[in-house]
Amino acid sequence: MGTSFRRAALGIVATAVMLTVAPPVGAQAPAGDSVVGQIVEFGEEPTDRTAGAEIDVHSGPSGESPTGTASWSPGGGGGNFSTASVITCLVVTGRTAVIGFSGTNRYLDSPIAGLLRVVDGGGPDSAQDTFEWAETGGEFGEPPIPGPTDCSSYPSSFDLVFGPPIVNVQGDLVVTDSQPSPTSKAQCKNGGWQTYGVFKNQGDCISFVGKNPPAS
Repeated sequence: MGTSFRRAALGIVATAVMLTVAPPVGAQAPAGDSVVGQIVEFGEEPTDRTAGAEIDVHSGPSGESPTGTASWSPGGGGGNFSTASVITCLVVTGRTAVIGFSGTNRYLDSPIAGLLRVVDGGGPDSAQDTFEWAETGGEFGEPPIPGPTDCSSYPSSFDLVFGPPIVNVQGDLVVTDSQPSPTSKAQCKNGGWQTYGVFKNQGDCISFVGKNPPAS
């Protein structure tokens, strides 16, 4: 298993860092969507699985420009883990996120691509957050497999790999669903500017729209 998961097995689990938004100075865009944190599931018996995941993925408030990394282990022998080195899409709906990726199965040293699904079901150590994945894979030495660009459904055309989903016996995965940026001055009026959570007042929101017109 990965080093971070071994540390977690010793009870040293990193606390998930939630994305915070600084008070706006002038017109700022709303914060983006994100999935951040680490979870580890322990079985009660030696034969039960010890599995985990660590995720730090971000995008714009409408899923634009996704970026970040993820790693996960379904348990078993040392080094049996996978990494997502390229994030190809992110769709966040409420407390559920679907992440598209291209990466590597480190145990087989082979390319993989697919979708990760995270549900932020509770707080730290609640066993209510879940993590699962679906993927396709190549053979040793083959080139990387392009990840999906559509995260609107899960598992889509990919095969489910592991079940049931990993839960956070320790740790926390935090899913942030950000309000999309305003694209018209009308969205800023009649108190609309307050729904974005970053503008000082209606004028600040209108100023943002004026500097960032919607694409034609």
